[in-house]
Amino acid sequence: MMEFVQITAQYSNAVLVAILPYVSDFAHRLNLPVPNPVTPIHVIEFKCDPRKGQIGGLLTLTNGFCFAFLEGHVSSYRSPKSYFSLQDPDRIPEFYGPVSLREKDALAVARDAIKRLGYTEEEVRVRPAPKATRPEKIGASHVARYRFQWLDSRWGTAPAIAGVTPALLDIEVDASTGQIQMLSLAGRNLRRTPPQMSVSPPALAASQQHQKGLSGGRKTAAVSPQYAAAFLGAILPQLSEFAGKVGLQLRLPLGTNDVDLSQYHCRLLDGQPMAQLYLMNGDRFYYNHGRVSDYYAHDAYHKFPEDGRLEDFLGKVNITTNEAISLCESTIRSIGYKAKLPKAVLGTVTHLGGQELTRCVFYWFRPGENSNFATFEVDMQNKAIKAVYLEDSSLWRDPPEVAVPALPATNAPPEAPTAPRTNGLSGRIPHAPEHSKIVWPTQAYSAAFLKAILPDITGFANKASLLFPLPVTTNDVDMSQYLCVVEEGCPGAQVYLKNGDRFNYEHGRIVAFYAHDAYLKFPNHGKLEDFLGKINMTTNQAIALCERTIHDLGYKPKLPKVWFGGRTYVGTNEFSRYLFRWQKPGVQSEVASIEIDMESKTIKSLCLTDPSLWHDSPKIDVPVLPTTNAAPEGTK
Repeated sequence: MMEFVQITAQYSNAVLVAILPYVSDFAHRLNLPVPNPVTPIHVIEFKCDPRKGQIGGLLTLTNGFCFAFLEGHVSSYRSPKSYFSLQDPDRIPEFYGPVSLREKDALAVARDAIKRLGYTEEEVRVRPAPKATRPEKIGASHVARYRFQWLDSRWGTAPAIAGVTPALLDIEVDASTGQIQMLSLAGRNLRRTPPQMSVSPPALAASQQHQKGLSGGRKTAAVSPQYAAAFLGAILPQLSEFAGKVGLQLRLPLGTNDVDLSQYHCRLLDGQPMAQLYLMNGDRFYYNHGRVSDYYAHDAYHKFPEDGRLEDFLGKVNITTNEAISLCESTIRSIGYKAKLPKAVLGTVTHLGGQELTRCVFYWFRPGENSNFATFEVDMQNKAIKAVYLEDSSLWRDPPEVAVPALPATNAPPEAPTAPRTNGLSGRIPHAPEHSKIVWPTQAYSAAFLKAILPDITGFANKASLLFPLPVTTNDVDMSQYLCVVEEGCPGAQVYLKNGDRFNYEHGRIVAFYAHDAYLKFPNHGKLEDFLGKINMTTNQAIALCERTIHDLGYKPKLPKVWFGGRTYVGTNEFSRYLFRWQKPGVQSEVASIEIDMESKTIKSLCLTDPSLWHDSPKIDVPVLPTTNAAPEGTK
């Protein structure tokens, strides 16, 4: 099963820093109109890959250029002028232009791009000729774009899935300028050694791995052990019925002795129970909306979210494709789907080299939709179904009623709301990490804690020369956005002032500040064009202001050499915010990050998280949790 890691600010920043040289080299080789070298100041968004062992992610620059880094190399790139990445049809006229390049010249540009990136024709398999999409004529105008796709020869004549043709290499060439506007590379032989990381992210617990797969990123709620056990007993007859209709080679009916209880998980999604369970033989079932929606045999090739290795499924094929489709469609009917079925799509290759593959995966798409509502894997040697996905609202049923309360009967507070976890300045908003024990205190405790930390906020604001009246009082706080939590016994808070300024309090001190008019205020960045202005101080003066403030806030060691994000221009106008970072030599941990308004000579964002600054939190003579058996505050 695929494992995931916790994406911390430290890890995300370290990955970004590690892959930026690869992005810079890629952009330089293709002569892309982006800053070189690309530095974090040029990155407006970075989505770090959460999979264990995968160093990479998707980054977007401030000019809209996007790069994906996977398996040791830049695997895809697209510019804002990529027609084949277009999502808004109203923008199509923006791509009209003269067709200055002939097809053979555009193809030469594409082939040359591969050579410039350092790949050989053998590695990317650019023989035979690619599938070519020529400039489309719309009325009297042409969309000035060529697209060349080198298909994976192992797919043979297999049709596209949801309109997407599987390709090892996909390149879009501007027919007017010859510029590469989109490029995508795939194939195991293109893998390179990923950069070495000195930061190791914490792995999610096993139960969280399953919850991640179950919920698809949506919030779920825990149930009591008693309810989980009762719910399992209630759904086992439905699993047995499903297994019989699909023709699974299992001993029926299924009992609790057949279930690997260590891998059984039951949760509530939008108030409805759902479950994932493994049998003792490794087969897996998903149950939601009152029915079985997914099944994956222990020896399946297609076991969401991962696929097996094709070379492990070679053998003799004893059933035709049409017979396999007929088997699947009769099963879909027996499960209860009544509507007319669209034409099935074969989604796997049929041969690997000169050998036949014994597993075929079939998809069913509704007309006009790009997401499949049914997926079946058939063992073509044994004429058996190995994986099932069937999701349609017409099949939904009420879940079985269980005479046991679903929620734990404790004084535990409601689940923590989802909160952002990382930012460009490495500051954290107090949140409820899934691996931590978190307590949501009483309103009385929260109010008392706020009053206790306001002097710290005032002292911080004074030392950082922030421009608002001091001291800060409760009248200055926007109580509708005040958040207090106790994590692993340590209280923390997020405080917004009424002017929009934000403070994060952890480990007995202020760890981060974001002005209401900052450019870089997690989780969002501003627009560069909103921060153009006059530069009224030198870079050295700005650094001196930052370092004096860092020491005023209590940091005693010698500061490492500062990293400066560089000067940025929008047209001929200069971006008036400078970003500075201090990192300890030889490690990826960050001491401080500061944003300076170079026009007003003031600090707009500051994050200072070094453990040497941690202190005991103020003592509060108010109980953290309710002292009665009353329901948690704010609940009914």
